[in-house]
Amino acid sequence: RLTHSVVADINVIVKLIDQDLMIKAIRIAKEDFKMEVNIEKDTDLNPLSFRPERGILSRRLRQALEELKKPFFYDLSNLNQGAKIAIQLNKDLLIINVDKDRLYSELAFVFLLWMFFASLVLLILAYFFMKGQIRPLKRLAIIAETFGRGLDAPELKESGAFEIRQTTNAFNQMRTRIKKFLKQRTDMLAGVSHDLRTPLTRMKLQLSLMKNDNAKKELENEINEMTANISVLCF
Repeated sequence: RLTHSVVADINVIVKLIDQDLMIKAIRIAKEDFKMEVNIEKDTDLNPLSFRPERGILSRRLRQALEELKKPFFYDLSNLNQGAKIAIQLNKDLLIINVDKDRLYSELAFVFLLWMFFASLVLLILAYFFMKGQIRPLKRLAIIAETFGRGLDAPELKESGAFEIRQTTNAFNQMRTRIKKFLKQRTDMLAGVSHDLRTPLTRMKLQLSLMKNDNAKKELENEINEMTANISVLCF
């Protein structure tokens, strides 16, 4: 952007010179464009003096100067004192010394460094934040798998973001309801088992007094089967 701005100002100077407004072009260049303008009469640009330099600034400046459609030369070897640009105007040679602030801004590199380190700090903070949010989710997954296998699982402590705490609270409530349901079922089956064992015991006593072996054997099989079913039911 800076090089295109400089070349646009140079284009204005060239047009003013073409209109024989040399004095005005020099004044505008010095006061408004931070440029020193000189014209060497009847001088041709030496094509061998053009030695393209490496770097982004050199490449951008060359691309911008090519838009003028005129032979040119530039020297960036001593950028601290400015850049020297020479442009061929018919038989004359226009030499322009451009202040380095017009082509090069140190603040841009400072801004890029600031952006890099700020992004790095934010990335580290995001890593620890995400790690803190994922930890309770992993713990919830382990507890849920343990509880799903029928093993006793401890109550989860609520931590993390609001949504994660809400999920943990829902899991704890579900765990409490399931354990309560299992306890009620166990108590009910224990009561049913107790109620059934009492008449089975009386039946066994009465069976021991029977004299008919065939009927006694059949009743013993029935009682044993009922006892086994009660044991399975309680288990």
